[in-house]
Amino acid sequence: MNQAIQIDHVCKRFRDVTALDHVAFSIANNEIFGLLGPNGAGKTTLMRILVGILTPDEGKIIFHSSDPRSWKQRIGYLPEERGLYQKMKVRHLLHYFAAIKGVDQKTRDAAIPQGLERVGLAGQENKKIQELSKGNQQRIQLLIALLHQPSILILDEPFTGLDPIGVDQMKTILMEEAARGAAVIISTHRMEDAEQLCRNIALIHRGRLIRSGSLEQIKASEGKDELIVKYQGDANAISTLPEISIVSDENQCLRLRLNNGIPIPEIVRKISSQLAVVEVIHAIPTLHDIFVRLVGAEVES
Repeated sequence: MNQAIQIDHVCKRFRDVTALDHVAFSIANNEIFGLLGPNGAGKTTLMRILVGILTPDEGKIIFHSSDPRSWKQRIGYLPEERGLYQKMKVRHLLHYFAAIKGVDQKTRDAAIPQGLERVGLAGQENKKIQELSKGNQQRIQLLIALLHQPSILILDEPFTGLDPIGVDQMKTILMEEAARGAAVIISTHRMEDAEQLCRNIALIHRGRLIRSGSLEQIKASEGKDELIVKYQGDANAISTLPEISIVSDENQCLRLRLNNGIPIPEIVRKISSQLAVVEVIHAIPTLHDIFVRLVGAEVES
């Protein structure tokens, strides 16, 4: 069975605030799934429900798996709020958390040195947590989530606080985990990360599901191409063309959204018949462009 998690019309309220409003979608094994939205969208609330920290007021979470372990033991979790026992040595901390997840002593003895090497911290096992940089502490927290080989890996804003090398290393590990067969769920407000890593996504804003599905399908249905046209003359001459919508017109530079499937060269010919065109740039919308357009200028601010 490829489906790992079904989120079935989940609602969560905190007094007068609706944090999640009938959110429903599914997540498959063997992929990195992106839970996307601005700060305060409800991503962390949903992740806390997935790992059992919170319970939904309505709806339910259904886990599908052939893994014989309990669903809580199948999950690896990297919370948004990082926190470790600062006085403990790295190896003691890792043994402690791996034991909680049911990993036996022999397996821990082999897995911990391998894991430290994997996250770039080989030879650091006898240091106290407080002696590590914040970025390296985050690597330890990631390793805690990985040591029991979870079939579901949930990471809340995993790239926050990492330097570029750390971000690349994190992305590599997430891709390896998905290739191993795990369902990897990341939350982020950084659309470029999701565009690089994710096959399927859910866009959330103010607790409501805006869109969900494959990144390719969402970009195809929502991502209208744009043209940037530098020109001379009066742009009002093209304002009645049905093939385009004028997004902006500043300093003799038009940003145009294409409204249908007419080939771009034909549209350029029509524009050129009305304006003295200096330069044309074909702008393919990014996921960030699509998300901002869907939820409005509030997200961009």
